[in-house]
Amino acid sequence: EPNPSGAARQQGSNGIPMNRTHREPPGHTEAAASRSTYLPGCLRAPVILRERPQMTTSVGNSIPFHSIRVRVFVDFWNFQSSLRREEPRFNIDWNVAGHILVAASASVVDPTARIAYQGMNVYGSYDPDNPNRFLHNTVAISPGALVSEVPRQRQREGPRCPTCAAVVPVCPVCNADMRGTEEKGVDVRIATDMIRLAWMGNYDVAVLASSDRDFIPVVEFLETRNIKVIHCTFPQQGLELARACWGSISIPEIRGQFRLQ
Repeated sequence: EPNPSGAARQQGSNGIPMNRTHREPPGHTEAAASRSTYLPGCLRAPVILRERPQMTTSVGNSIPFHSIRVRVFVDFWNFQSSLRREEPRFNIDWNVAGHILVAASASVVDPTARIAYQGMNVYGSYDPDNPNRFLHNTVAISPGALVSEVPRQRQREGPRCPTCAAVVPVCPVCNADMRGTEEKGVDVRIATDMIRLAWMGNYDVAVLASSDRDFIPVVEFLETRNIKVIHCTFPQQGLELARACWGSISIPEIRGQFRLQ
């Protein structure tokens, strides 16, 4: 727009003309401008896009180091079944398992970083007819562990006869219900918590102990938010999920460190 006075109008750091009484806000720099956006119709109301704080520190005159916050997400029955395929009588020492998985994953991401163990979320299901809830009574009391359980659901029909394929709803001898139970809703809880805690800024690296390929969309989304997902890998299991993750650790190579003695 032509200036009636004939003098060139001053330009702000973002290229927007300003007059003598319109100055950049205090503390405004070129770097700050690159991190700001302006609302339509309100050119001088910057909305600052929040950045993750750089977690650097130093000790004395040593070279500065940085920290990475790591949280573990365990699909209990999936992880336990994979371990039992490798070693049928294997039992997990939950008091140390989280720390072992975190240390192994951090070494993949950055061996020089300081590790901040954010905790371990363990997800599973239980039989409503069985009062012995292993996760609730045993795993939940481990340091840093947070257990989430859902009741298992009855299957819609019983097993089928292998010869005639007829459904057998009740036992022909004792008349007991032949329908089994199945796990429902656990994957959704894991995915929801991974996204929710990432959105809250709770962790930088997620360790995912599951071979279920249903987690691939979650992994791909988190990596768009600069969250690295490390997969707990077993031979010939969950290879699609492992390829989608930022990195992986071999559980057969480290399982001895968290075997219950």
